[in-house]
Amino acid sequence: MNLSFIKRIDDLGRIVIPKEIRRILKIENNETMEISLYDNKVMLKKYNVLDEYENQIKLFGMLINKITNKNVIITNRDKILYSNQDYNKKEISTFLKSILLSNKGLDNEYDLDICFDIKIKSFYYSKNIIIDSNISGMIILFSNEKIEESDKRIIDIISSLFSR
Repeated sequence: MNLSFIKRIDDLGRIVIPKEIRRILKIENNETMEISLYDNKVMLKKYNVLDEYENQIKLFGMLINKITNKNVIITNRDKILYSNQDYNKKEISTFLKSILLSNKGLDNEYDLDICFDIKIKSFYYSKNIIIDSNISGMIILFSNEKIEESDKRIIDIISSLFSR
């Protein structure tokens, strides 16, 4: 797909990314963008610092699963980065993204759309990962049994290790 727009740079060096492009690329308000120069072309792409910590996220996810004996999902703002199920690299559902961006979290039993093709009724607890004052992702713990306070504390601690 090729789209082309002509836009003027304002006196502060800003340019507006057209709404059509933001919609197609699912660029939200306050999204972090990477700007690079390549062969005299300016390139823009969505950026999430959690993508740089893929190995650590996998290790922490496995550790949480081992300690709590519960299911774990770690996301960025768009997709699942780690799951002890087979959900890795899947795009998170619109509902889950709204929970993430609202910064409310999960702490109860829900019949929840994890991805667009996966719905799970379970007890959930989540904690957002905040980096440089931006919501970058979340850690979700879920189980058929109520989530214990000790398990919630583990999620809170791991989330704070990623947050800065």
